[in-house]
Amino acid sequence: MTMNIQFLYENGKGSAVDEYGWPEPIKTTRVHVRTGQKWAAQYEKDPESIFEKRRKTGRPRILHDKHKNAILECIDENPSVVLDEVMKNLKHTFTELKVSKTTLFDFVKKNCNLSLKKARLQPIDRNSEERIQEHLDWIHKWDKTDMDFTRNCVFLD
Repeated sequence: MTMNIQFLYENGKGSAVDEYGWPEPIKTTRVHVRTGQKWAAQYEKDPESIFEKRRKTGRPRILHDKHKNAILECIDENPSVVLDEVMKNLKHTFTELKVSKTTLFDFVKKNCNLSLKKARLQPIDRNSEERIQEHLDWIHKWDKTDMDFTRNCVFLD
């Protein structure tokens, strides 16, 4: 494995230059002067340390692949299941699990590639035969008048 290393220096005017005074490396790498200085100092201390992977920062994930499999299994058994039931199923399967509804929703949406819809309840008589006939009669009543909705009506929103 061949490795090309080029050290960058500050020229006293805040610009990064190579050992010959050329400013070209900054144009090709787009590395800030201070970042280059940190890399050079780190390389001087331990040449192998610049290849070490950094450990991940931030909060560790609550839900993992085992949870994903349980969620998908629950949804496969009952495709019309709601999020609360999925959460109950997860808590029953994994007793130590403490997860919020928002976290579960985000996990299902991003990691399980599922879209969730909010149920909207509709009155039972909305699509009844009487209601449909009532709407049809109303349309025929207004259709028989000389009212032209395209020319002499104003609709307020």
